[in-house]
Amino acid sequence: MLVIVSDLHLMDGSLGFASNPQTFTLFARRLRELAYQASWRADGRYQPVESVDILLLGDILDPLQSVGWLQRDPQDTSYIRPWHDSRSSLFALTLQRITRQIFTANAHAGEIFRRLAAGEALRLPPVNGRGQPDFYSRERIAPRVRIHYMVGNHDWYYHLPGQAYDEIRREVIAFLGLTNYASPFPHDAAESGLLTGLFLEYGLTARHGDIFDPFNYNPQTGRDSAAMSDFFACEVVFRFPLELERRHALELPPAAREAAYRVTSVRPLLGSPLWLRQELQALTTSPRLERIIKRTWNEVVDRFLQMDEVRSQAKSLGLTKFRALQTLLSVSKTASFSTVSGISGWMSQHFGESGPSLASHARHEPDIRERRARFVVYGHTHQHEVIALDSPRVSPRESRQVYINTGAWGTFMDLRQKSRFNLLSCLALYHQDERGGRTFEPWWANFS
Repeated sequence: MLVIVSDLHLMDGSLGFASNPQTFTLFARRLRELAYQASWRADGRYQPVESVDILLLGDILDPLQSVGWLQRDPQDTSYIRPWHDSRSSLFALTLQRITRQIFTANAHAGEIFRRLAAGEALRLPPVNGRGQPDFYSRERIAPRVRIHYMVGNHDWYYHLPGQAYDEIRREVIAFLGLTNYASPFPHDAAESGLLTGLFLEYGLTARHGDIFDPFNYNPQTGRDSAAMSDFFACEVVFRFPLELERRHALELPPAAREAAYRVTSVRPLLGSPLWLRQELQALTTSPRLERIIKRTWNEVVDRFLQMDEVRSQAKSLGLTKFRALQTLLSVSKTASFSTVSGISGWMSQHFGESGPSLASHARHEPDIRERRARFVVYGHTHQHEVIALDSPRVSPRESRQVYINTGAWGTFMDLRQKSRFNLLSCLALYHQDERGGRTFEPWWANFS
């Protein structure tokens, strides 16, 4: 059995919402249920599965979403940002510091994954002489559990080469109980012989999906570098609440301050102006408070758009989309938040995380076109999907080739549904006669 999850976004707690520990307890419980069901074979016999592989498909740890990148200004000697030279010792030191803070803030998550890898959290009843589970036996079977880590656009730092990053990866391996080596964690399965063999065994092609999103991936510089989303996140979305508090801490009502920090958890990220407007309308009717917040937003945006590094990203993003981004951010100088909201809605529908479905890209995967794979699995969009690739007339379960998006974990403010969600989703792929002969089983939950 192979279980795939993505987009856990474990952060250091300095921004956004903290991960709900219940999520990981629920996942461990669900994993036990999946393994038990997988132990029932196509001929009706019960035979405990011998191994379970867990694939973490990118954006697992999230060192991007941290004020650790924003604690210094350009005039400081220790000034560092995600788009600076990763060969710098300061870059590696900053990443290590944030990563360790992530460990501290998500201790429960690390414990769950380590216990799974050690065979302590996944145990099955043995089989009796009649091919049935023996619930009365004190013996329990512990399948071998291997946990594999692939990177996405929020954790690409763990793909960086070099001894300093090897040391950081060793800490990540220990924290999550990974089977990875200390060498760069793969962004593509071809970078790992173990994953290549595993994907072949399950008829699978899988990747995070960021390569299809020019806002989150720069094809000219590859995955060992920042993309436009890193600039936008750090210098606009994450900087905004810090600047607002630094300049107007005594004037801000507690509810407005909290709302400003929650903007970092808005999905899609490009819809943050829309969400901010909605929150302002709910919190206050004070024109003065709105002017304070709007002025701070404008100043943060001005600084962002004047960055040379941002302009250098325009080519990879595309001129049309870059101009749309400029319009989205610059229009707040003269327009209401209502106007900004309409543009941000258009932007979020056309690119960025939580943008359009990636199913069209799945159809063009070489392993799908040449029929070497049955499944294409992506993450990145945070939208759980199951789509048949063979024909619209064939149901997903009956089709020979299927695209599945693993969705996301964590707590998000979803603009499309105007709700706060605690999400957990995963996908199980079955091998040979496991799960009564079924081939796959997606699972999604929203809990509070």
